[in-house]
Amino acid sequence: MIYDDRYKVKEIFGKKIHIFDDVFEFAERTRFYQFITNSRFSIGEYDGVLLENHKTSTLTSKYSEGDVRAMGFHLPKRVTDIVDLSDYKPVTAYTNLCRPDDSFHIHTDHHGPMWTVLYYANLNWHIEWGGDTYFLREDDLTIEYVSQFRPGRVVIFDGSIPHLMRPSTRLAPENRFSFVMKYIPK
Repeated sequence: MIYDDRYKVKEIFGKKIHIFDDVFEFAERTRFYQFITNSRFSIGEYDGVLLENHKTSTLTSKYSEGDVRAMGFHLPKRVTDIVDLSDYKPVTAYTNLCRPDDSFHIHTDHHGPMWTVLYYANLNWHIEWGGDTYFLREDDLTIEYVSQFRPGRVVIFDGSIPHLMRPSTRLAPENRFSFVMKYIPK
């Protein structure tokens, strides 16, 4: 179902993935990018709970509510009119820094009600540089939808959908940055 060329929604077993393009002006995107690239990154996030996945991790910068305010990140009205998060509260915010040699595993963000907001923060990116997000079927873990890594794209999805980040390719001249906020019911 496509509402215009800047918004689409996919459904996997009744769980929704909302994809928004061009929600921020370039000046805002630049401010977000500068904040993110000036953040302090450390070894952090692991994909899921499986012990064997803990051999690999990504560089992560975790943010407080104050950090998110300082960054200026917000969901515009045209997004919140479609995905109403007013009954949810943010519980975590961070940025993943992905490099070509990183590896990632299938995982879910939560087993209960949760919305994940994913923002592709790079200002420039080409399709051959990879970095896409794969969303999978729960029953057989086959790929159901691929969200192309597009600068400024916002993807809001049910955190219980199995998903997988693909690393950038060796063609990419820079790191891949994705900003994430997770929301649970109030």
